Amino acid sequence: MTRRLIAAAVITAVLSGAAASASAAPLSKREARAFLMQAFPPAAPRALLRDQRAAFFTTSRLWLQSARRCARRDPATVSCSFRARLLPDAAHRKRNWWPISCRGSVRARRLGDGRLQGLPRNYVCRTVRP
Repeated sequence: MTRRLIAAAVITAVLSGAAASASAAPLSKREARAFLMQAFPPAAPRALLRDQRAAFFTTSRLWLQSARRCARRDPATVSCSFRARLLPDAAHRKRNWWPISCRGSVRARRLGDGRLQGLPRNYVCRTVRP
């Protein structure tokens, strides 16, 4: 009897704690866009290319959808459209490496510990001839 009571108390505590932390940490669209504008440019080559080219490409331009037009998936997740232009460094430009243009959506979400995480989703990258 006491084992069942303890198990019920533990389950109730765990579930109520998870629900309280999720409901206590909503992510506003403005906050999500501001986070993405700050965190996405330095991480874009690594996140979008996912190969050895990421070491010598940098983000030259980044456009993010306005906060008003971003989509909310749930209280802790916001998704915005983006366009990014990645440029190779000078040494690779001399060897005829061309810029890469990427577009798609990026999702910002608040993790259980309160940190924010950005994930590119459904994107396409193409080499752009100058």
